[in-house]
Order: sequence, then structure tokens, then C-alpha cells
Amino acid sequence: MIKSFNGITSLILGLGLVGSNFYALNIASNKDSIPNIANLPNTDFSSFSIRSDKTKDGHSWAIAQNQHSPKTLLEFRDIKEEKPTFNGKVKKSDSYIHRETVAYAYRPIVQEGSKGLTAKEIKCIEKGAMGTSNGEMIGSSIGAATTPAIMQVPIIGPVASGVWFGLARKKSGKLGNSIATQWNDC
Repeated sequence: MIKSFNGITSLILGLGLVGSNFYALNIASNKDSIPNIANLPNTDFSSFSIRSDKTKDGHSWAIAQNQHSPKTLLEFRDIKEEKPTFNGKVKKSDSYIHRETVAYAYRPIVQEGSKGLTAKEIKCIEKGAMGTSNGEMIGSSIGAATTPAIMQVPIIGPVASGVWFGLARKKSGKLGNSIATQWNDC
């Protein structure tokens, strides 16, 4: 059987490692133990607060979210116009515009009568898309080169290597987009 102190120590540490991993997997698989924070919807105007309360009866979680603040943008304009009439006189009119729109995070609201995107905005979008795709290609190659080494980690290796590959691709794409837009003065 086990003839030395080192053998007993190795056996106890091995059982503890396996037991702790099974315990962590059990906790992670229980839906009621941890709220799923990764799937919360968000925008640039989102805010979240998470509170955990431990009582004698159990454990409770409270999540408060404000998804879109400000929800709307208000615009008021007074317009004074002078229009010529058929008999040669000038008709004066006072009007006002009250517009309520949803807040945008990425570009200003297009006003009525505008032609849409300018040539510079279109160029910036194209350069950003090219930078994103080039960055994702570089990130994929980095992820593919390092994934076999991460795969060798016991128990969590296959999952960690997949997460690493996806993160390398996404972060490199964002970095490529940022570099491309800054390089082209967008």
C-alpha cells in the first residue's frame, strides 16, 4: 500500500484537488446559487447595481438596472418665417418644433432634410471595418498558436483554451478597429 509520508500527502492533496473541482462545478451548475451576470443586456447608457443579502433563512440577490438614461432627447425650436403671397405681400408666421427622440450612442440624430452620411463618415466606417477584420485575423492566429499550450492544463484546459481563442479574436478586432479609426483621423 502506501509506504511513506510523501505517498499519503500526495494522495490527500490529489483527492482534495479533485474534490474541490467537483465542488466548484456543482456550485457553478446550480442555477439558484449565482446570478448570471454575463447575460445582462447593456448599452452605453446602462447602469447596474447588484446587492447580495445573507439572512438566517438563506441568501438573496437584488439586481437593479437602468437601461436607457436619458430615455429620450427633447428638442424645442421656435421658427419665424416670412412667406410671399400671390398679391405681393409678405405673410409672417410663427411656428415651433417639439421633437422627442431616442438617445443614440454612436452618431448624432440625422436632422430632417439632411442627405445622410457624409463621405468622411462612410470612409471612417469602412476603415473601422477593415481594421476590425484584420485585427480578428491576427487575434485568431495568436489564439490558434497558444491554444494547444492552454489545452494541457488539467480539468479546465479545454474550456479555458476555447475562451482564450474567442477573447484573443474579439480583443484584437476591437484594437484593430481603434487603431484604424485613429490612424485615419476618424
